Amino acid sequence: ETLSMPRDGLRLVAHSRGLLLHRQCATGRDVVDCLVRHHHVGRETASQWAANLMERGVLHHVFDDRPFSDDRQLFRLA
Repeated sequence: ETLSMPRDGLRLVAHSRGLLLHRQCATGRDVVDCLVRHHHVGRETASQWAANLMERGVLHHVFDDRPFSDDRQLFRLA
């Protein structure tokens, strides 16, 4: 099975940070939660998978090329 980001299970919303508004993005924690639910794996595995999805260009940090983290940083799908 090819690892993919389940778009139907990830809630993409607008997030504001200060004066910046980012549409259609999710926190790292939301991404990991979605992978855990969809693939029935632990958080550590899901976090590693999310990092792999970033390497493949499926997932991007909203500001720059920061590595994936299971926290409140914002990410968007390609």
